Amino acid sequence: MFITKEELQTAIYEYQLTDITGGAMDDLAVRHAVAAAVSEASGYLNAKYDIKAIFSAEGDDRHPLLVEHIKSIAVWYLIKRANTDLIFDRAKEYYKAAVEWLKLVAGVGTDDETIAPDLPLRRDETGDGGKVMTRFRFGSHPKFDNGLDDAFNYRLRGFNND
Repeated sequence: MFITKEELQTAIYEYQLTDITGGAMDDLAVRHAVAAAVSEASGYLNAKYDIKAIFSAEGDDRHPLLVEHIKSIAVWYLIKRANTDLIFDRAKEYYKAAVEWLKLVAGVGTDDETIAPDLPLRRDETGDGGKVMTRFRFGSHPKFDNGLDDAFNYRLRGFNND
């Protein structure tokens, strides 16, 4: 598991976690919340980054900011079960911040406004396996039309009739 229950307690108080999970010893709810958080983050990062390497890392080898955002997303999924001490609004803000960060890292919905954390990039697994897999976008902006052509042509037609 990418994040343990003990690590999750830096994002939510232990008594709140106990209230939400019902004191279950098997921590099924925590495992599912962390798995859902990792799955959501993977969805954003999969196109550009090596998901297996990122989420198989342990301890200090993990990206610290990604760990914090995964915790925020996991807390969001946990409080859907029960809203302990009205932490809903705060958890919602942290969840939104985490998703926005993931979108910036993945470059989703932005035009070249990405940030590049120190995460391993996806590599081609065929052949030498050393090529970094990237996506390229190309195209052009739509033709700029400010309506001057119509006015100009209208005046030219008026001069030609004289």
